[in-house]
Amino acid sequence: MRRLGCILALAVAVSVPGSEAFAKDAPLFSALQAFCVQTGAKPAAVKAAMEAAGGVLDTPTTSTSFPIPMSITVWKVGYAGRAMRVTLGVQRAPGHPPLASESCTVEDFARDKASVAAMANWLGVRPTVFRDEVTTDCFLFEYVGGQPRVAPSDEVTFVRDRAEGRVWQLTLIQSGNGESAQLMHFPAVAKGR
Repeated sequence: MRRLGCILALAVAVSVPGSEAFAKDAPLFSALQAFCVQTGAKPAAVKAAMEAAGGVLDTPTTSTSFPIPMSITVWKVGYAGRAMRVTLGVQRAPGHPPLASESCTVEDFARDKASVAAMANWLGVRPTVFRDEVTTDCFLFEYVGGQPRVAPSDEVTFVRDRAEGRVWQLTLIQSGNGESAQLMHFPAVAKGR
């Protein structure tokens, strides 16, 4: 019985996002969970997570108003024995309807096939795939009860859900020298803004 308990504990440690064993097996996915998913890609929460992880500011917050109001902040961080970069981006685009986004990108400078598979399994939705010099998988989804699900496919429902802050996007880019994962949230935008 004791041996079964140890095996069960080991299996849980290996497969649970956020565990030390999981971080070593799928570092990009684990970092995405720690810095982007658990923070909801909210700027203050991402900054706090980076500070707690010992992230070093690489590019201080830079803002522009052209072509649309946006800002980015970049940190370097060691995570699961890997050198990574985390970028926080915020956009506020006027228009009809106005569009806002908050994005959190984790770049890993090594190949990480385990993380690529873990992200697809976590979402459980099919990607749109673009191919050129790099492979880009783009997943659109909503959170329902804390779980990702497929975003609506009809344009009217999708636009409404995005305006109400329910739509998320995960973009996974795989190139010859590493991978990056960007989690973007389209928060609800107050009417009249």
